[in-house]
Order: sequence, then structure tokens, then C-alpha cells
Amino acid sequence: MIVDKSIIIESPKGSFSGFRPNFCYIKIDDYDFKVREESVVTVEVLSLNTGSFNKRQSSCNGGFLRIKEKYDRLYDNSILPPTELCGSIGNNETGTVKRQIRLNGLIEFQVDHGRSHTHYKLKISFVDKTQPDEQYPVGSLLRSSWSLKDFKCNWFVEFDGSKTQQFFLTSPGWPGIYPPNTTCHYTLEAINKDSTSSRLEFNFSPHALPGERLKLDIHKSRNCEEDYLEIYDGPTSNSPRIGRFCGHDGEKIISSGSILFLVFRSGSGSSPWHYQGFKGKVMPRFGISSERGVRESGTCNWKFRPDYDEDLDKFSESEHDDFYFGVHIPDYYIAKDTRCKYEFEVPSHYNVSIQVKRVPGRRNCVDRILFYDESPKPIKNISACPPFQSRKHGRKSFKFVQPKPWIPKSKHPYLTYEHPSGQISNSNPVWIKSNEEYEKK
Repeated sequence: MIVDKSIIIESPKGSFSGFRPNFCYIKIDDYDFKVREESVVTVEVLSLNTGSFNKRQSSCNGGFLRIKEKYDRLYDNSILPPTELCGSIGNNETGTVKRQIRLNGLIEFQVDHGRSHTHYKLKISFVDKTQPDEQYPVGSLLRSSWSLKDFKCNWFVEFDGSKTQQFFLTSPGWPGIYPPNTTCHYTLEAINKDSTSSRLEFNFSPHALPGERLKLDIHKSRNCEEDYLEIYDGPTSNSPRIGRFCGHDGEKIISSGSILFLVFRSGSGSSPWHYQGFKGKVMPRFGISSERGVRESGTCNWKFRPDYDEDLDKFSESEHDDFYFGVHIPDYYIAKDTRCKYEFEVPSHYNVSIQVKRVPGRRNCVDRILFYDESPKPIKNISACPPFQSRKHGRKSFKFVQPKPWIPKSKHPYLTYEHPSGQISNSNPVWIKSNEEYEKK
């Protein structure tokens, strides 16, 4: 963003001495400041000394500086709420405070009990929109496309999941502080035009992509009850909740389907008003599919079968018949004590070599991979956990032979993946693969 114009506004020295209430109003419009109507305004509070903050009531006593989106006094639910600042701002402890607003805003300064040191000093900057919407983060006031559901901060964004399309997503007012008493909704959907499944990643971890300057900076409270970013694996708040986040520890989120739903919520505000919110990056991720494998809807269960219709007599009489499959255990959110089942329809007197591959370097190994035939107890533990994990290529294979003729509706051999602690996501999941072929015995 290029600053088109900026101006410093400072209160006159000694103008607020005495005990009578004083008021100042600064109207920010295109006429008075000679800027374009599309401009976005950044109000930076360089220094301020007025009133005090009451933590119990979450309000300012004795005076405040209020930054509003509109200069009329009527309440408008379609715009972001105003920010009220008080106390001492601009010293070495707090630094400056920025709030971004649209043009035609208003700055109000009120003093109930003036003192000789009561003052304000502001820097007002105007940024003119010069680039297409796609060049600005979703959530930015400089973005004005149809993806904004209303004038406030509810967004719906579709993007092509078959390409390397990616974009940034921010809280309202970024890179300034976020407004109080605000709820914003973000619906993100990956659309794949070639009809294959698409998913998406949302990364807001400061340590994941250092060059992108991703950030989570939300006021931290107990259980994130006041201010938070909440993420759901699906289109609404009725979808499985991945987590609620506040503080400074971000995450990488991977969807199980094509949609993520985000809710950003801020409470009444808390001193010293320096929280920026979040900045994350949205990217497409490969879909969940497997040759000759079908995933049970809404679960992590899979069924694999060879390429024949209804009767095993139609299966090839050759010594080898291709039957390749590959699928990874969930890389997306799963709840505690999740159990995934991978069932294999193996023809009689054929064996299949199944390979479990864990990406080297993963040290937390609390999950288990077990193999069952028709008995209720597992006959093999093939977890790729230490000490096996340190072996070359991180692979473990075994062969299973179907010894008796296949009976319709009988049980098939299967693997289970168990994860007692659950997970937010896993960028490098375990893969379960077969060799290139069935082998007839």
C-alpha cells in the first residue's frame, strides 16, 4: 500500500486545563482533506493522555479518544464499532496505536477533568486503492469485491482449488488494531473445475512461513472466552469445531472437505489496545481420493476392492493382477479417541502386500495401526512408531493371504488407525499403500 497523503494533528498546549468538560471533533472526509473517495484512512495515535481505563467495567473514565467509521451520531449495525482509547499511549511501554477506518469517519476527543498534561497527537494517513481486489487480503478495507457479504466484515470467498491460487486473510482493520464488540464470518470454499475433490489449508502460524509475516495477536483470556478466532471444518458453526484460538500461538489448519468456516469475535476491549488480530494464508491442498477406494461419507473409514463387478469368478486368472491403492490417514482435524478403518476385499488365494510409510522426522508417536482378519483381536501391530521410525525410508510392509473362498457379506481383513489424543492437523501423515499388484498363490 502506498500512502497518498498524511497529516499530523495535535491538540493545542494547555487547552484542556481546568475542570470543565471539553470536546474536540475531527471530521475525516474527501472534501476537507482533498483526497479521493475510495481512500482508506489509518489513524495512528502517536501520543495520548486522558482519562483512565476501568478494567472491571471495560470502559474509559474521565475522558477518551474515540475513532468512528462514520461521522453521524446514528447507530449503524452495518459498520464496524468505534474504538475508545484512554490513559497514557505513546510512551516506551505501550508504543503507538493504529486503527484503520473508511473515509467519512470521525475522531472525538472528550475530557471530563482536564489537566496540564492532557493532550493528543495523531497521524492521519490516506491510502488510495490502486490495485485490483485480488492484491489485497480478504478482510482488508481496501478490498471491495462481491466476496464481502455486507459492508461490515462477513466474507464469502471461492477460489480454484485445482490451481496454485492463494491469498491472505486478515481480521478487520489489519494491520491496525481490531475494533471491539465485533463478530466477523469468513466462508472459504475451494472449487475444482475438473470435478475432482479439493481441500484447503489455512495457516496463521508465525513460525510456519517466516517470509509471509503471518501472525496471531488476539487478547488472551481464560479459554479464549472474550476475543478469539474460531474455526469449523465445514460450511457453518454446526460443523465440527477444529478449535478456538487466542494469544499468539497460531496453527496450520487443513480441511477434510472443500469448506472452512471462520468466526472472529472481539469483546468490549482491554487496555493497552495493541492487539492486531490475525493474518493467515489460504492455499489449496490435494483432495482425498484413492484408486479403487471409497471413503464412507462423514468419516475416515475406507473400503478397497479390486476392479471386478459382482462375482469373483470374473477376476483375472493370470498369475498377477494389478490392484494398487494408496491413501493417507487423516491429515485434517480429528477428535480424541478417533478410530479409522481401512477394509480390503481380498480374493481367495490371493495375497496383497500392504505398506505403511511414515514421513521421517515425526517424533510424537501416540497413534497405533493394527491389522485384523475375521477375529476380534488384532493379529499384527504395524505401527510405524519408534524404534521402527528411525529405519530407512520409514516404511513397514507385510503380506496377507486370503486362505478360503470368498463368501458374500463375510468380513474382510482391515486395518485400524487409532489416535487417542486427536489432532488439529498433520502436514505429513502416515500413508497406507499396496504394492503394484495382487499375487496369486
